[in-house]
Amino acid sequence: MSGDSVTFPSENPLGDVPGVVIGKESKGLIVLHEWWGKTQQIVKQGAEMASQGNLTVLVPDLYW
Repeated sequence: MSGDSVTFPSENPLGDVPGVVIGKESKGLIVLHEWWGKTQQIVKQGAEMASQGNLTVLVPDLYW
């Protein structure tokens, strides 16, 4: 389960925030990355949480 790339609106002058959405369930969870940014490891962790908890998970890239 890899997820879909998405963007969502931001008031930041740099523009919209990119992220990854995993799953299509009615319950959701936002997974925030550590200081080194959105890595494949954090996306993998989000995918594991999505599959184990029947959740939709958003992993935003806070350092875009």
